[in-house]
Amino acid sequence: MKDINFVNTLSPKQHTELKRWAQISIVLFTFTIIGILSMHIKQQTQLKQLRAQEKKLRKKSKVYESTITRKHRLAEQEQELKQHIGALENYIEKSNHHATYLREINAALPPSTYLESLTVDDATLSLQVVCSTTRKAQRFISRLRQSSYFGQIRVKSIHPKHPDLVIAIKGKLLQST
Repeated sequence: MKDINFVNTLSPKQHTELKRWAQISIVLFTFTIIGILSMHIKQQTQLKQLRAQEKKLRKKSKVYESTITRKHRLAEQEQELKQHIGALENYIEKSNHHATYLREINAALPPSTYLESLTVDDATLSLQVVCSTTRKAQRFISRLRQSSYFGQIRVKSIHPKHPDLVIAIKGKLLQST
């Protein structure tokens, strides 16, 4: 080939190589664009599906939210009820202790001796007994001292009440039921 205006022209071999390079570049570019578009379309469809699932799940979760709040509220109510039941069981247990104490005192009373007053606190016992003789009072006090429910029994005072005696007794409660 001749140089025209001092420009080197391409040989036919270079011309065909250049033509092949352009064709391969166009084909590769086209395949690349098609690949990118297909991946983009696939991702877009997945995104739409995920958004549709999200909407469905949000609708379901609204129902579950009310159920969950109801469950939490019921759990709190259950805890409150357990506390109330515990308090009631403590009260029943205490009243069972008091009934046991009263039965024990009644069993310790000798004949013609009766209980005038009884005060039971958490740990102390205070009672007044009306006896006809001091011997019966001593027998009653010794029976109370032998009991496994009472401790540190002592006579607080003795008052005459014609013809009987009023004896005030104090002691401690032992929790052995």
